[in-house]
Formats: sequence, structure tokens, C-alpha cells
Amino acid sequence: MHLNHKQIASVLGFLLCFAAAGSDVFASGTEEPVYVPSARSINHDHAAWTKVLSRYVTVEGGTSVVDYKRLKANQRELDSYIETLQSVAGTEFREFSGDQRLAFLINAYNAFTLRLILNNYPDKMTKTETKIVDGKDQTISIRSIRNIPVSRGFSNLGASPWKDKFFKLFSDEHSLDEIEHEMIRAKFNEPRIHFAVVCASIGCPMLRPEAYVADRLKDQLEDATISFLKLRPGHRFDPQTKTLYLSSIFDWYGKDFEKTGGTVKDFVAQRMASNPDEANLIKSSDTKIKFLDYDWSLNEKK
Repeated sequence: MHLNHKQIASVLGFLLCFAAAGSDVFASGTEEPVYVPSARSINHDHAAWTKVLSRYVTVEGGTSVVDYKRLKANQRELDSYIETLQSVAGTEFREFSGDQRLAFLINAYNAFTLRLILNNYPDKMTKTETKIVDGKDQTISIRSIRNIPVSRGFSNLGASPWKDKFFKLFSDEHSLDEIEHEMIRAKFNEPRIHFAVVCASIGCPMLRPEAYVADRLKDQLEDATISFLKLRPGHRFDPQTKTLYLSSIFDWYGKDFEKTGGTVKDFVAQRMASNPDEANLIKSSDTKIKFLDYDWSLNEKK
């Protein structure tokens, strides 16, 4: 069959439009194929992920540590859950409720972060530094996600493991930054996600020993936020100096907390203050915020 120029242009235009519609998992339209559930459809209780977390994550006060050595020896448990995530097509994802989508993406971010660590643990993410201790030079080894060499996908200028497209999701290659900033922050007006997505560092919020699930998502996010503010060492309000000491997360993503109304101090006062008077002091224009240094060392069980 021979096509003239107009017919060829029409066919190409249709194919381009179809490809564009499929590239955004949040897109909607009437021409999409109907999703037919498969045998590997996601179970929204994410029980397999909870099983991994409960076995290898230990909560210690306001922080959590991961037994990466033992998890690496049993990595198939994590890989099996990730394969389930990767079996979800964009058409299926668009059928999820809002809370199901958000829970899915938070769990995916944290699961792929653990895989990134395991793929490089321990040697590829370890660097030695010389520090002065008691007046003497001392060489120490530091493990950190920031030490991981990037594999591919972009220039070494400004390279970071968060921008490295090292996994597939919805049939496309993606990075951790794309999940956090393009799929979560750009689509959900929910600042509490900053206490749910975990970057495998001591300075990060606690990695919960359970999966995030849609039917308890709001309560889980609130609990994660309060735990981070109240239990993490360093977070405090000094009424004498009128200084609020907070994680650098509130500096980096301050605008996210303002989107829900109010200021960073309003958000924190609601959850950190022990009484209404203290809440008013925290929210006062006289109160200044001091952001704490961030500990990027790996959240590994020693």
C-alpha cells in the first residue's frame, strides 16, 4: 500500500501524539487504552515492602539504621518488591486514587534508594578523609550516598546519585530526583513527604519499618513529621534567645511548607510546641531560625 505525503503526515502526527500522552503517568484523556489488571498488579498494602523494612530497619530514638550487610546478602527480597513496582504500567497507575499514587511513589523512592546503596555498598561509597582530632591528624573512612559514582545519563558536572537514571519505572528510565520533584512535589501539595522520602543518611528523617499505605497515609505522614521534629536530637526552641533550631530540610524546601498556608514557623509550632504559649512564641516575628548542619553519613547499622 502506498501513502501520499498527507497520509504519511497524518500517521506520524497520530503516533507522536500517542507517544506524548503515554510519557506522563499523570496525564488523562479519553483515547487511552483500557487498563486490564494482570497477575502482578500491585497490592496496595505493600506487604512485601513492609516485610523488608521490618527485617532490616531498626529505629533508634528519632533516627533509623539499616542493616545493609545482611540485606545485601538477601537482596532478592528487595529486588522482588521492586519488580512488582516496575510491573505497574502508567495506565494502571492513573487508575489509582491520589493516596494510592502518593504511597506508591514514596515507597518506590525509598526502595530504589536502598537498591542504590546495595549496588555500591560498601567500597564504592567509602572515602577517606583526614581530620584533626585532639590536635593530631587522623584518617577516617566515611560512607555516604554522596560518594557514590554516577553510572550514566548526564555530564559529570554537577553529577549526583539523585540525578542518575539508574532504574526503570512506568517503562521509562528515571532518577530519584524525578520521583521526588517531578512526580511527588509537582503533583501533590503535601510538605510532609519530606519526612517520608529518605536519602539513606543520618541527617534524614527516619525510615519507617513499615510501608506507606493509602488508607493510613495521612496519619503516617503526620506521625513521621512529629517524630522527626520531637525526637531528632538538635531540634528545639530556646525561649531565652528566641531561636528555633531546625533541620536544613526546612531551609531547602521552605516554600513547600508555605504552600499549605502560613510559614515554616507556623508548621513547626503546630507540631513541636508543648503548649499554646510556646506555640505563639515560636510563631513570633521575633523568633529567628537556625538551620542545623546536615549529617550525610550513611544510616547503616554498626
